[in-house]
Amino acid sequence: ATDMKQHFAIVSHFTTIHRLSSSDSLTPSLPSLKECTRGRRSESGYSSAGHHSLNSGDPGAPGQHVIVPLDEAERLLSLQVALKCCDLGHTASALPVHLRWVAALEEEFFRQGDAERAAGMTISPLFDRNKQGISKSQVGFYDIVVIPLFHAFARVFPGSRPLLTYVMRNYKVWTEQGTGSHCSQRSRSGSQVASPPGLQDEQ
Repeated sequence: ATDMKQHFAIVSHFTTIHRLSSSDSLTPSLPSLKECTRGRRSESGYSSAGHHSLNSGDPGAPGQHVIVPLDEAERLLSLQVALKCCDLGHTASALPVHLRWVAALEEEFFRQGDAERAAGMTISPLFDRNKQGISKSQVGFYDIVVIPLFHAFARVFPGSRPLLTYVMRNYKVWTEQGTGSHCSQRSRSGSQVASPPGLQDEQ
């Protein structure tokens, strides 16, 4: 599930299934499926496609509907997407935590690049410490990978919406700092991502 080669295929499949299942043209042919599709609409107004909801028994509790997959395939697909969110969980962390993760990942990539250079190999993209690293490409990473992933997951599982909120907060920091250019302070011998100007107080 965390293999980025399969990322877009998995997220696209997840999104497509829920869009198709929530369309008005869906005509259940089995009584059991017909029962499952009744009352799917959650408190958010989003029809949780591909799943049916069970009331948790506490009408006053937020997120009172428990999402239940209709079959094993959809259960596994949902778990794959949830695992992807976990794999990129630092993007939904508090800003100081997120920045430390970006610094650690960037240094890990640079060290692999150093090993590739020493072995006479072609250095992988973003792994050359003499060039821009991942701290300079965060806006694009959020636009293409992070935001679509968390948005798709939050639509189906409204209880995860706080994660999307924090993702967007961190995204705003990177966009305000000019594609992360002011968030990176690194030398040729190492990598360190510092807090953007004006945000040191949060740490």
